[in-house]
Amino acid sequence: MHKIMLEDAATKDVFREMDGFLVVMSVLSTLQAVDDEVAKTEVLEATRLAFVMLSESLEDHADNQEYFKVCIDWGTRPCLIDVQNSVGFESLGEAMATLVNDTATIRHTLGFLVSLGLHKFSMSGIFDFGDETDHTLLDHRIRDFEPAFGPIRHPQAFRLLFDFLPQAAADGRALRYSILKLLERLSYHSHRNHCLLSSIGLVEPLFRTYCAWKEDAGISKPERQIVQKLLRRLVDVGTGTDEARVMFQSVVREDGTLDADVLEVLRAGMKVKWPEHLSLESCAAIQVPHHDTRGLPLQGFTFMVRASWFGMLGRHGLMVLVDMDVGREIPFQQLTCDILVSAARSCLRRARDDARWTSGVSDNGGD
Repeated sequence: MHKIMLEDAATKDVFREMDGFLVVMSVLSTLQAVDDEVAKTEVLEATRLAFVMLSESLEDHADNQEYFKVCIDWGTRPCLIDVQNSVGFESLGEAMATLVNDTATIRHTLGFLVSLGLHKFSMSGIFDFGDETDHTLLDHRIRDFEPAFGPIRHPQAFRLLFDFLPQAAADGRALRYSILKLLERLSYHSHRNHCLLSSIGLVEPLFRTYCAWKEDAGISKPERQIVQKLLRRLVDVGTGTDEARVMFQSVVREDGTLDADVLEVLRAGMKVKWPEHLSLESCAAIQVPHHDTRGLPLQGFTFMVRASWFGMLGRHGLMVLVDMDVGREIPFQQLTCDILVSAARSCLRRARDDARWTSGVSDNGGD
């Protein structure tokens, strides 16, 4: 079925219409680890295939993504979900429960969850390490995978990953630390990843974890440090009102003194570097209606975008960057990407020629 999806994207509609998502949920909820090594290998392979099918069915398919998506209130999660008759990331977490609660399958299963979030199954072995607790070695292992990160496709998968921290702790501190380190490094991979991780409700539970751990002698220093780093990284793009209220309330201890550690996190959050902005993905648009407008504003207007994505323009034909309809008196105006692509390609070509010329000068000893 996976190969058929790769060859013909129309089969993804068939997959949805024939309750393929429900089948995947049913399979994952019934799989469980066994003592026999051969049977264990078969269980892990079945788990991998279920995640591969789920990932491919969602890739570049808006209808399937909308169908699978469930509006989740992370603060009030339902107590019971019929995982065999419902879909969504909430149901996926429930379906994975048996596999995640077993130390024989938790690392592989969470690796598949990371692969789903990035749509890259080369990441599935990221937690496949020994029992070492050397945090330096764990840092190096995560960084070895970092070049393959790419953009986050399904941020809800990483919220599930964070929610599985208690189960990860049962497997050992190494897995719990590696999950937090992975989230931190993902936030540094790109600005969009940074924004996505900040938008899935991680700040408040992460802050509560930080407050609980900083006074817990059983938590290692590297674990406390990585939680603080991740928390400061997420608040760097701002927080919601409820999250900010929780943090401000926690600054004052019961004896009336100030908590210096919490105060430091708040100070970091108050130095937000990013202005208010929007991050769009795939075929997305912002429509700003202005009624009773007879023409362009006298002061003009500014349209700003990050130049780093110019290389992706033009892959799907003509793309409209700015579309303005400013009334009958002024003709319809468009700023299309073919103009910008031509300019960008000209600049890149010139830079490439300059690099070749410089290289030639160096190679020829200054001739």
